[in-house]
Amino acid sequence: MLTISNIIFLFLHDLLNQMKGEEEFLFPRIRLAANNINFAEVNDTNILQSLKRKRKLLINNHAKAFTYLNTLRRVTNNFDAPAGACNSYKALLGKIKELEDDLIVHFQLEDNFLFPNGLPIREYD
Repeated sequence: MLTISNIIFLFLHDLLNQMKGEEEFLFPRIRLAANNINFAEVNDTNILQSLKRKRKLLINNHAKAFTYLNTLRRVTNNFDAPAGACNSYKALLGKIKELEDDLIVHFQLEDNFLFPNGLPIREYD
């Protein structure tokens, strides 16, 4: 059985890797697109396929992040500290809940606005 610290470690590890992928690959392509470089007109379909795969991977990673958060929610009784819990534990659960709230907004913006509109990919899977 995973402990809370294991779940948090795995969640943050995946989240940091996801952010790295966005910063190193996807966001630079979005910046290029904003500068009117149209990948759809490039004769190399590898670029388009790579962008589609990366976008799909990042959207799947968003779902994976919520799997971790749902697991944390389940094992912490919806981020509710048990009676007698120390203030540090209560603060940790409160901050995880804040992070979850922020990620919901962040992922919705990426999945529903940035990814579909920020890349010059005409076909969506």
